[in-house]
Amino acid sequence: MAEEKESRKALSVKNLAELKRVIQPGTEFLTTAHSKHSDMVGLVRVVSEVQSNAFYSKIKDQPEHKFSVSNHGRGFRTDFEKASDYVFDGTTVKVLDSRKRDGSVLFAFEVYDREMTMKESEMKPMEIKEITTDDLRRMTDREGLILQGCGGSLAEWVDGINDMLTEDGILKDGTRFHDCSTFEHDGMTCLLFPFSDDVKLDGGKLAMWRLQTHGNFGGTWLSDYIPNRLGGFIQEQKSKPDCELIGQDGNIYNLMGIASRTLKENGMEQQAEEMVGRITGGDCHDYYQALGIIGEYVNITGPAEQDEGMTMEFGGM
Repeated sequence: MAEEKESRKALSVKNLAELKRVIQPGTEFLTTAHSKHSDMVGLVRVVSEVQSNAFYSKIKDQPEHKFSVSNHGRGFRTDFEKASDYVFDGTTVKVLDSRKRDGSVLFAFEVYDREMTMKESEMKPMEIKEITTDDLRRMTDREGLILQGCGGSLAEWVDGINDMLTEDGILKDGTRFHDCSTFEHDGMTCLLFPFSDDVKLDGGKLAMWRLQTHGNFGGTWLSDYIPNRLGGFIQEQKSKPDCELIGQDGNIYNLMGIASRTLKENGMEQQAEEMVGRITGGDCHDYYQALGIIGEYVNITGPAEQDEGMTMEFGGM
């Protein structure tokens, strides 16, 4: 570790919240004092697992060490104590012995930043993309968390929320939200934190956090926000299928039925229902208006040799 110190400096940690942000799988730290495990002093440990109230670590490059194999192979357990039990002295973190209550130090250590893996070094930096509400309404196959009323620096908002979710054990394995989006609605600036495979979440804890902080952040799921606040999702329009109507019985109900069947055969059941509803719902009053509606959903075609148009029958509509 002495050689590593020349190129890697110990981090200056100011408080417990910052310490929890730093302690991630892969973080290294050097024990400088320990009243109960003197044989741990001078050993470099690597964080192997992080929980909301504790973390586990193993001795660096010594997988068979007694501390590395303890707790059924998870490593040596270190609990996060109360904030009052810590003394942050520059780069040294001291943990007081809470049982003695005399200010004596139980153990002390220095933390070193993680060495990035190849995958992490290739990760792109955080990006906050500006989108419109229509962009949001087209996210039919997405889910995420929307926070409302995000004033000030959006980058600080994203960093702060990432830190909060990490501290509460919601973000796992050192992952964070990177590709966030911002949009304006009802005079408020909102942030979308999208769910993706590279963001590991404890869904149950996130749901509870959303409810507990709703008064502060107005947290809402994307799938609830769009139908309740924006009027629903925008379905991507498929290209209109060809429908041979020229030369058919011109009764409008017959043409509507053929067009509806063509739409359904092309996987456009919703469009078929919508077309029929527009024609028969009372807002359509003449043959040409109905034919125009049909033409919005299908390409009206006919045999190449067809010379005569359709017989115009509106069937008493």
